[in-house]
Amino acid sequence: MIDLNEKKAFDLTALADEFERRKNAGDSRFEKYRVLIEEFEAAASILRDLRAAEESLRAIEEIQSSPEMRVRFGQALFTHAVLCYCRATISETNARRRINVDKKAFTPEQFKKHLDIKDLRSTAMAHYHKGLGRYGDIWVDDRVAIRPVDGRISSIDIYKGTNFRADAAHDLFELLTVAISYVSSERIRRKASLDEAIAVAITKDEAFLERLKAHSFDPNLYFQGLGKPSNEFWQDVYVAGETLMPPAS
Repeated sequence: MIDLNEKKAFDLTALADEFERRKNAGDSRFEKYRVLIEEFEAAASILRDLRAAEESLRAIEEIQSSPEMRVRFGQALFTHAVLCYCRATISETNARRRINVDKKAFTPEQFKKHLDIKDLRSTAMAHYHKGLGRYGDIWVDDRVAIRPVDGRISSIDIYKGTNFRADAAHDLFELLTVAISYVSSERIRRKASLDEAIAVAITKDEAFLERLKAHSFDPNLYFQGLGKPSNEFWQDVYVAGETLMPPAS
């Protein structure tokens, strides 16, 4: 049994990793728990990426009135928004389970916009050439020209580029609004399923309980150096932190 009045936590991510190793070795007793853990973890992680993309677009809105700020930060913010969005909705890594927002939540028109954002990410933003799709105009246009200078021939390199496109940002914001709503609902549903399964398992599945107890989790150690109040972890509120590792001097 686990004393639910005691402040003692367990690392479900580490537990799922153990269950995967067991499955690969032929032991599938804990497979249903592994799936529930990974599905909730994926929904939470994907939601963070989508919200990060939304925050970058909102930051672009905030700097619109300052030409200097647009030039300095517009491209970085828009690139970050596109990359986070695509990582959440397109990435086919085995590191986390997918939520097929594009096929489950978007209208046909929104799905076309989604593909255009994908094309932009996969061409102009990830590689050196002209972008494809609706937003694939001039993102980078490098030229070399030749002209006379002071009576001699002299070559020159010239450049023009796009920080961000307003129509692309507008469409991306529309997609994010739909995706965040859908994934938020999925996160809530998956959390409830996981909580319910574990609440039953700790009273009726001795083998699961034994493995769970082998993966204790110390939130103070996890958030060490971030100044996070330890009591936040013990409430049903969202807890996050970010570290900045300065370069070695």
